[in-house]
Amino acid sequence: MTGAGRFAKGRLAAVLLAALMLGACAGFGGSLSCEANPPGSSELARFHQALENLSTGKRPRAVTILHLGDSHIASDRLAGDLAEFFQTRFGDGGRGLFPPGIPFEYYARRGFSFTASPGWERENSLRPEADGPFGLAGLSAQSASRTEWMRLDAAEGKGFSSVIVDVWASPESGALRIALDGRTGARIETGGQGFQRIELSGGNARRVELSPAGDGPVRLLGWGAAPGKSGVTYESHGIPGATLGVMEKWEESAVAAELRLLQPDLVILGYGTNEGFDDALDVAAYERRLDARLAWFKALLPEASFTVIGAIDGARGAGCAPPNLAPLRAAQKRAAEKAGAFFFDGAAAMGGDCSIRDWAKAEPPLAFGDHVHLTDEGARLLAEKIYAALTAAYDAQLCRAQKSLF
Repeated sequence: MTGAGRFAKGRLAAVLLAALMLGACAGFGGSLSCEANPPGSSELARFHQALENLSTGKRPRAVTILHLGDSHIASDRLAGDLAEFFQTRFGDGGRGLFPPGIPFEYYARRGFSFTASPGWERENSLRPEADGPFGLAGLSAQSASRTEWMRLDAAEGKGFSSVIVDVWASPESGALRIALDGRTGARIETGGQGFQRIELSGGNARRVELSPAGDGPVRLLGWGAAPGKSGVTYESHGIPGATLGVMEKWEESAVAAELRLLQPDLVILGYGTNEGFDDALDVAAYERRLDARLAWFKALLPEASFTVIGAIDGARGAGCAPPNLAPLRAAQKRAAEKAGAFFFDGAAAMGGDCSIRDWAKAEPPLAFGDHVHLTDEGARLLAEKIYAALTAAYDAQLCRAQKSLF
């Protein structure tokens, strides 16, 4: 090949690479931005490096996002939209683990359906009298009866390459039967002490069914299935009414084990609404609690990036936000900055103080009449803003690389 031919071939490769990057340069919503240091450039650098390695084929395993919070993600509105945005762009790496069974009435995860018999003893770490232990989901289910069962079904095209079940074992624990697509279930012993993870090959099954073998109690902390594809895994756990303090009820050894196995590249904390509506809240004590929790996560996950979502706007009665909501949000921002975490101001993204009332009056409504929770349309709009903020620095880096080719 002549020198001119080699140059033309190299130029063509550069043009093709630039074309692949063009979507990144457009950004979310189509606006070009090659800003040198957009917000999140340093705080999210490890997460963005993981995305780059995934996109260029240097990373064989999925990039994992763990999102913990309250009712704003419990119904899978906000988290489900974020999962969709990341997985549409970077590939569907699944939704990770779910709480066992049906933890509360409107629990949902897109692409999956859950059914369970009524006899399980369900525990919620939010309740003062809750009987633990609890893992990352903050919820558990226990039974010793072989007549009890729970079932997880995946939508078309979401078969499982592997099935995972997390249990809390004791010397009295019984065995567990795990059946795939209705076949005769494998019997798994769960006796022992403390956290245990069971992992089986899924063989591209679309249904998983669990039931105690009947020889002792089985306590389930979480379960789920992996699709066997590269991409982004978006695992989310939300409990209606939860505050950051709910984590203090979780069993640290179980949570630490789950975190080390999950190895999230990005951890998102989405608490604050319920604290902000507490007129007796000690904001300084809350900030210290958040400082300590972020430090705990960072010690366990030194290679991860972290994001704190500042509490979204809310209103009570005829007024606007309750008095502690703005001070709490300021405390969240300070704690994030001290920890080197990225802070996203949920209220500012909505339009600031009293914006929740405008969202409720919008057509179609973006918020419900309780002036706390978002509708499907409102959650998607806020998710778009969060996704854009989480990927702005990544997109700017790709955009600058694309421009340098010309």
